[in-house]
Amino acid sequence: MKINIIRSKLLIVTFSTLITIVIIELFLVYIKYPYSKCENKYIPDEATETSLGHFDKDLGWDYNQNAKYHLDENWFFFNSKGFRIESPNKKIDFLKPRILFIGGSITFGHGLSYENTYASKIGHLLKNRFEIVNLGVQGYGTDQTLIKLIKHIDYINPLIIVYTFIPDHINRNVNFNRTSYFGCLSFPGTKPLFTLKNGELIHKQKPVNILKYNKIKTLLLIKNAFNRLKEINAKISKYDVKLTKQLIEEIELVGEKQKAKTYYIYYDENYDANSKDSDNYNKQLLKQLFTKNGKKVLPFIDFAIDLNGDYFIPEDNYHPNSKTTTLMAEKFVKKFGKEILQTIENN
Repeated sequence: MKINIIRSKLLIVTFSTLITIVIIELFLVYIKYPYSKCENKYIPDEATETSLGHFDKDLGWDYNQNAKYHLDENWFFFNSKGFRIESPNKKIDFLKPRILFIGGSITFGHGLSYENTYASKIGHLLKNRFEIVNLGVQGYGTDQTLIKLIKHIDYINPLIIVYTFIPDHINRNVNFNRTSYFGCLSFPGTKPLFTLKNGELIHKQKPVNILKYNKIKTLLLIKNAFNRLKEINAKISKYDVKLTKQLIEEIELVGEKQKAKTYYIYYDENYDANSKDSDNYNKQLLKQLFTKNGKKVLPFIDFAIDLNGDYFIPEDNYHPNSKTTTLMAEKFVKKFGKEILQTIENN
């Protein structure tokens, strides 16, 4: 008798749990989670101009090959390997020494024509003696930047590597699903994820196609909550900075194996001239990640001291406009131009 009662209770609990899960799942589908707060749901699609490209099993996403799209009066062109190029059918000039620019949207030149990116302007300021190769991809962290560098460095064989770092790369490096932060953007996949084990960098997780990852909404909700807790813990313990430091070291090691010199640009704004919090944070990170380790870095962190300055592309408060990229290029070449040009003589 008691066994039957226990069995009945278990059945009731199991049935109630299943009903609850179904209700939650139907509700999440109804509100279009994780796109519930979006005016437009951008479905990942290789063919759409709003897409960040296609799903990549190693990188999470990458630009489409031999593609072009038009946005805000600018044309964006990509070559047969998905690199951003100046014009259709532009080929890499392998007779010139190459400077390889890596990073996220700042490197890519979000909202800018190719000519207005600081990578292009640095090339001109260096007397056009180098071939400029732009491997920047919107949304990338240090981890994806590292993987993309490893994937293409043998082909490009650069003399110089320039990685542009922003503080948000630290957050991206411990995040597995960028859609959990920017649900309205069309990320075709999740991210790769590295971890530290006994001080060594381990490639822990590979990306997952976002359509597969988002398929069961209840499970997605749980995964997003669990991942967010891990990210918060990484920030509190400063593990995120340790991981980022190791990823940066690996970028430099990859360059050294190819006999390439690595330079860095640290980019961030400082809006509030009366508050030193953001400025101090940047200076601490700059020391921890770059200057303390003797790296060749241009700090570009104090150019926007208030919101009244005209520093950014229209309807943006972070990505540099043409005037700002000119300043970035000038400062970089003023600091490193002579020694970079000298590398041609030494090779």
